[in-house]
Amino acid sequence: MRYFKKYLLKIGITLAAILSFSAWAYYFSGLPAKLGLIDVPQVRLERCTRLDGSSIRILLSSEKVLEDFNGTSYLRILGSKESTMDTYSGCFIGNELKKNILLESSTFSFSYTNKGRYFYEVSLFSPECYDDIYLRVFYVKAFGYVYGSNLVSLSSEL
Repeated sequence: MRYFKKYLLKIGITLAAILSFSAWAYYFSGLPAKLGLIDVPQVRLERCTRLDGSSIRILLSSEKVLEDFNGTSYLRILGSKESTMDTYSGCFIGNELKKNILLESSTFSFSYTNKGRYFYEVSLFSPECYDDIYLRVFYVKAFGYVYGSNLVSLSSEL
């Protein structure tokens, strides 16, 4: 009987560890997106307009409502000259944005819906003109993993 209780205790501790790790991996890591358990919304650049020398207005579209994705607290768009902007934390040094992050905005405004796609306008401030800028929308959660959309290329020809 004593051996049976020790065996049950070991099984219980093992199960508790597995369940704890599974909960942590689901809520606080990027594992669900990599395994295909959640579908990260893909964005598409529809239109880009340079308003004056320093302001850019872009129209993004998505097949899903961006604000409703996976408990998103807010949306943030970051732009860089390099296409290696993989993670949200990789865009920062401490609490400051890295030098290669050229565009930044948290002000998304929902515009309209058309044929199952949702359209958003974003205003960006760019003091200079650049050849190519790569944009990524990040879905920031208060206490969880920050997911990033696909990269969108914003070329100077637009």
